[in-house]
Amino acid sequence: MHSIQFKTERERARMASEEENAEKEPLDLIRLSLDKRIYVKLPSDCELRGKLHAYDQHLHDSWGCCHYSGSQ
Repeated sequence: MHSIQFKTERERARMASEEENAEKEPLDLIRLSLDKRIYVKLPSDCELRGKLHAYDQHLHDSWGCCHYSGSQ
């Protein structure tokens, strides 16, 4: 019985962790994209692809290995 309860508590902790990492607000998507390769489509069919390193409350962002394509 104790091991089943332990599994249940572990499962509850895992689910709480997943909820904490879930998208709840629009900016959560940006937070969850840190240190991942992302794709951004800009007006006039321009595109940015790269790794998002950081951003601030004003949405200034820092990218690595960024590739730009489209009209300039």
